[in-house]
Amino acid sequence: MKRLFIRGSSFFVALVFLFFGSTPVWAALTFDATSITTDGAFTLNGVAGSAYAIGGSTVAGTITIGGTAQTGLLTLGQSSGTNTIAIGSGTGATTVQIATGATNAKTVQIGTGAVANTITIGSAATTGLSLTDDNWNITAAGVGTFDSLVLNGTTDITSETNEALTITPNGTGDISLSVDGDSEVGITASAAPTADMVTITNAGQGTVTNGVDALAINLVTAAVAGNRDHSGLDITVDQAGATEAGDTIQGINIAALGVNPTGLANAIEIGANWDNALLIGANDIEGTDATITFTDFTLAAEGRIAMNPDTAGDAITITSAAGASEAISIDSTADVTDPDGVIDMDVDVNSVPGQNVEGINLDFELVTGGTGNVSETHSAFLITATQNSSDEANDDVFYGINIANMGGTARDGVEAAIAIGDSWDRNLLFLDASTSIGISDAGTFTFENASGTDFFTAAAGTFTVTGALNPEAAGTRDLGLTTAEWDQIYLADDGGLELGLDQDATLAYDEVGDATGDRVELTGTNASLWLEDRLSLGIQTVTIADDGNGGTSPTDTTAPTTAFVQVVCNDAQGCNYTFAESSAKVGDLLIIVNNSVNSVVITDTVDQINASAATVTLGTDDTIMFIYSDQANDEWVQLGTSNN
Repeated sequence: MKRLFIRGSSFFVALVFLFFGSTPVWAALTFDATSITTDGAFTLNGVAGSAYAIGGSTVAGTITIGGTAQTGLLTLGQSSGTNTIAIGSGTGATTVQIATGATNAKTVQIGTGAVANTITIGSAATTGLSLTDDNWNITAAGVGTFDSLVLNGTTDITSETNEALTITPNGTGDISLSVDGDSEVGITASAAPTADMVTITNAGQGTVTNGVDALAINLVTAAVAGNRDHSGLDITVDQAGATEAGDTIQGINIAALGVNPTGLANAIEIGANWDNALLIGANDIEGTDATITFTDFTLAAEGRIAMNPDTAGDAITITSAAGASEAISIDSTADVTDPDGVIDMDVDVNSVPGQNVEGINLDFELVTGGTGNVSETHSAFLITATQNSSDEANDDVFYGINIANMGGTARDGVEAAIAIGDSWDRNLLFLDASTSIGISDAGTFTFENASGTDFFTAAAGTFTVTGALNPEAAGTRDLGLTTAEWDQIYLADDGGLELGLDQDATLAYDEVGDATGDRVELTGTNASLWLEDRLSLGIQTVTIADDGNGGTSPTDTTAPTTAFVQVVCNDAQGCNYTFAESSAKVGDLLIIVNNSVNSVVITDTVDQINASAATVTLGTDDTIMFIYSDQANDEWVQLGTSNN
């Protein structure tokens, strides 16, 4: 037996029974009560045009709960089961179906309060869907569209297992995320990613609109007190996890450009007005072949700039623009105190056999110049030095070019500080009229060929010639000046002074070592000796002292060393002069003069042959002349005497 309990102060029931077969039909049922209680299912079967009103006005084909006041309450079922509300066609377990009809018929409206405005679908909190809005709908295609969707509290949007969550704006609509001052939009992986975490692509939809960017970031800063650090894009890479040898990680990776466009393609473009376009700490910038193009490029580094090629090849290649532009310009605006200078090069050479290596290779080619027959001056390497330092007591040393001492160990090959090649008009050209070439104290200039053969050396006060010292043409140059004569000229033994363009005569020292040697000779085809002024002979004075014996005459045997010998006799009994021949040479002349008041007697001996084999007595200023002959006994032979 089923019961219907209706509670309230009053009620009115109008029943109209229409029987079609065995099924009763309720034409109308009207309740005016605060609650209806039933032990089982509660079924309302009606026909077209029937209305069921609970607490409000009736509208054909609808169930109105609460009316406009939204104070009514309808509870279906108390436990899990096949509770069904069927409006229109089709019924099913745990299904709410709103019949297809007018737009208003697709609307469920419950209350107006912030908490009461909730429709919960599902029996468990973890699988429930809560929508809290006064205006929402679900389209027939199963896609939810909302004029405004507010998610309260900690809200999760979870797709079906292994299903994608797709948000597609309608038409030209945008997807906008608005956050307040202390909120952020975050993407957090719940498992180790096996695919790209965020992708942006317009594959198949190539942009044709100017200024379209794949990702646009607009960070606006404000001026406030204190220091602030902001980044338009901040990337933190944590490599603390386990990594293996050969792994590669990039903060930013820009893949290769698929097709080389006809226009300009820039991997990264940085605009103007930045203090530092790139600020890099202790990290490296590496790549393969790359081209960096700047309208004007300024490189400001607080420390050193190092370029280390990983493989063989050009570390830096700079190509200047056409015209008068400078390929490299280094301007040290600040005072340089680094002993390594503005440019510091350290080149280590370990070449393969047969390979030549240069520390600096300058290839300067002089091509066709301008018109107008105007002389220009070109320099493959130009140094402009200016001395503006203060004059100190211990003056500084200033070099235009300074080549330091060669380090390491000298080898057998040629080691030259400067090597000058062939075909230069002048290997060195000094434009200063008072040019000075200096060398360290007690140093020596040595000029030699590439094989190490010395030509001449120049040291302090000494100029040593290894080869011949020749003028560029015969009879064109002087040795010495009329106001700067040479002091002494030293000639070797058996050498001499060659006279005449055809070497007509030789004035030389003869070191033969025989009876005719050890003397200066003038030899040659036309070796005539002509004296414009007079012939002077060297003089030797032989003084014979008084022997103190009034009955005898002293004798002297001093060998003559000059062609003219004057004898001074200081003994009143006269003196005897018998001269030796130890230093005589064949052809020597000897003139003896008595230069005293006492007589000098020249005795005829085996080594000095007087005329008629007689003794010759020389009075004051008398003379006697001999010539040395190479007869069997090598002797002095008298030529004549003079009685003055």
